[in-house]
Amino acid sequence: MANPKNKKVQENLARRKSLEERMAAQRAAELAVRRKRYLLIGGIAIVVVAAIVLIVVLSSRGSTAAVSGGRQTVSSTMTSRGISGGIRVKAGTPVTWTIKGGSGNLGCMDGVQSSLWSGFKSVRSGSSVKVTFTPPSAGTYSVTCSHGNPVCTVTVT
Repeated sequence: MANPKNKKVQENLARRKSLEERMAAQRAAELAVRRKRYLLIGGIAIVVVAAIVLIVVLSSRGSTAAVSGGRQTVSSTMTSRGISGGIRVKAGTPVTWTIKGGSGNLGCMDGVQSSLWSGFKSVRSGSSVKVTFTPPSAGTYSVTCSHGNPVCTVTVT
């Protein structure tokens, strides 16, 4: 015949083991939920950073010229900081670039010069100037103000 005291001890041990197993399973489930939450937050952070990078890259590409009738046309606005992003054109096709002077004082950004065309082209606040040239070959060409400060680049493909 089994000792009743021994039986109680065995039952208590079994209950304790069952409780420890349930607590371990609960901890494992909580850890899994926490991991999923961290992965979700990390994934969202990656998507946000990628979106910001994409916006910055696309906004810094500048304006791409439209081709019509064998001529490329592109427009930009000059500010006291230059032309944001510059322009993109194709080699060998004539370009008409309309540069509008932004509002306010343009400072030394009151005109543009480059090796792509001859002479200095004045840009006045509130008015526009047309610059015509034919890009000779692929490359990146600098556009500067009257003092030689960079205004933007012309990327020729």
